Formats: sequence, C-alpha cells, structure tokens
Amino acid sequence: MALGCDGFYDSWSPYVPGDILEKVHNFCDYKGKSSERSLRESVSLITQGVTPLNGEGKQVWPKVGDEASFVLVNANCSAEAVARLPNNRQLMHKGKLYN
Repeated sequence: MALGCDGFYDSWSPYVPGDILEKVHNFCDYKGKSSERSLRESVSLITQGVTPLNGEGKQVWPKVGDEASFVLVNANCSAEAVARLPNNRQLMHKGKLYN
C-alpha cells in the first residue's frame, strides 16, 4: 500500500491541501497508530518503502551515494514529523535546496 497525490487537491477530500505528510498523519489517526514504531513505519507509505530505520531500529537511510532528495522538517524523529505535522519544511531535490 502507498499514499500519494495524483495532482489534484481533492484526492481524499476537497478540504485538505493534498499534503502527503498530512495524509499519513490522518491515516495513522484513523487507524489508531500512536506508538513511535507504528508512526515511524507508516512513513514508508509515502516514501516508496524507504525509512530511516529498519525493523530492528538500525539506520538504513540515508547512506553515502543515495540521491540527495528529501524533505527537511523540524522534528526529532520521523514519528514526531508524522504525529505533529511540522509547518516549516524545506525540500532538497537532487542536491538543490528549495524553500
């Protein structure tokens, strides 16, 4: 399973902005996922399966040589980013920073 956008704001509702981090947040809320582990693992729904930690809690991303495309957020961990939806985000796409 994956969550994403097809280019339209109304992919779930006309009243949400189409933010995929918000979608995973809403999914976790709806499904009752509230533990750090379940929130962390839910990130894979919007990252094509890529998560910072594996099931044993060992760092698997990022690694040297990985494409420099990610979103920077003000959060202590991916679970916090899902649960608290940080407002300020910056996009790094192929090594170029966008505000």
